[in-house]
Amino acid sequence: MSRGHFRLAQHSLRRRRVISLISSATPRPASEECAEPAEVASLVPEEPTPPVRVDSIAMRMSQRAPVPPPPAPTPTFDVVPYNPSFLGKAEKLTWVFAGDSLLAGHAGDDEMNPLVSELGEMIHSWPGRRQDRIVDVLEESASVFDLIQAWEGRVVSHYPDVVVLFFGHSDAASGMKGFDRFEATIEGILKFCNNLGIAAIVNTPPCLPERDESRLADRLIYLEALRAAAKTYDAILVDHWEEWEWVAVEIGGTESWYAEDGRYPGPVGLKRMERLFAQTLGTAASPITIGGAR
Repeated sequence: MSRGHFRLAQHSLRRRRVISLISSATPRPASEECAEPAEVASLVPEEPTPPVRVDSIAMRMSQRAPVPPPPAPTPTFDVVPYNPSFLGKAEKLTWVFAGDSLLAGHAGDDEMNPLVSELGEMIHSWPGRRQDRIVDVLEESASVFDLIQAWEGRVVSHYPDVVVLFFGHSDAASGMKGFDRFEATIEGILKFCNNLGIAAIVNTPPCLPERDESRLADRLIYLEALRAAAKTYDAILVDHWEEWEWVAVEIGGTESWYAEDGRYPGPVGLKRMERLFAQTLGTAASPITIGGAR
C-alpha cells in the first residue's frame, strides 16, 4: 500500500473511533435511563394507599352500640269465626240473654246487666241490626235447672230469634252426682232451639282459679259436656274459659280481669268477654291481641 493510501486509511479509522466515542458519550433519554427491566420493577413493593378516616359520631356510635333485635310479634288468641247467616237477615231479630247474671256484671233494679248492655250496643252497630230487640232475663247464680224451669215464661215467651246463654259455676257445685242431669238438660235446651230454628249462642264461664283439685276436675268435666253439646246441636260456642286459661298460662296478667271477689269477671274481664263474643261471631274489626290485662 502506498504511503498516501495508508494515511487515508488511518484517517478513516480515526474518524470511525471519534464517531464511536461521540455516540457513546451522548446522554440517553430520561425515559430510557429510568426504565428498569420488567422483572425488576415487579419486585418493587407499591406504597400502600393511606386509609380514609371517617371520624363521625354516628360511625363511632354504630361501632360501639349493639343492634337491638326486632320486636317479637304480639301474641294473639285466634278463633275461627262462625259468621252466622242470621246476621244477614233483613228482618228485625230478637236476642234473649239468659242464664247466670254473675257472668255479666252487677246491675241495679230494672237495669240491663253491664255485659248485656255493651253487647246490645255492639249488635245495634252491626250493618242491618239497628232495630234488633235486646232482652235481658239473666238471674244471679242461675243454674241450668233454674233456667229450664223458667224456660217457657222467661225465654220462649219473647219469641227469640237468638238465645244467648251464660253458664256459671253453680252447676258444677253438685259434683258428679248432678252431672247426668246437667248434661241431659243442656242437650234438651239446645235441641229445642235447634228444632225451632232459634240460633243458640253458648258462653262458657271464664276460667276460675281453683286450688281444690277435686272441684277443679268437676268444673272441667261440666265444661267439656257444655262444649260437646254445643258442637252436637250446632250452637255457636263462645269459649271464654279457653281464652282466659290460655292467657293466664302463656302471658299472665289476668288477675285484673276478675272482680274483687276473684271469682267472676270485673270491668276489664267483661270487656274481654265482649271482644271475644264479637270475634267468635265474625264481627270483630281485628283479632284479639294479648298484652296482659287491657
